[in-house]
Amino acid sequence: MRIGESASTMLAAEVNHIVKSYADKAVVNDLSFSVARGEIFGLIGPNGAGKTTTIRMMMDIIKPDSGDVTILDEKLSEASKNKLGYLPEERGLYRKLTVIDSIIYLASLKGMDRHSAEEKANELLNQTGMLPHKKKED
Repeated sequence: MRIGESASTMLAAEVNHIVKSYADKAVVNDLSFSVARGEIFGLIGPNGAGKTTTIRMMMDIIKPDSGDVTILDEKLSEASKNKLGYLPEERGLYRKLTVIDSIIYLASLKGMDRHSAEEKANELLNQTGMLPHKKKED
């Protein structure tokens, strides 16, 4: 946090003049926006408008040709990427895993031990009213 700045004024995401082209066709052309912490934000547009490409650049899955992305007031790095989650349209979850086992598995990919992951998962499932569903499979 910067001096004189409260947590509520810090940005969750900032996109500055990003550009991405494929075969000389600009898919994202000079896009800029910011998202405040706690703000709900959506990218809306027709197929081919560049929504997925923008999200992929924000997640550092692909690099912009120019411009930059800041997440939680940091340039993208391995440490800052650990604070992000991305769930594409196709979930990619294992169909026979329970909700709790899926969460524990995903937490293990981020280096969390099983016991801590299960504790935190139960806490978050309880907060969201989903605890009764933790043993359900897809």
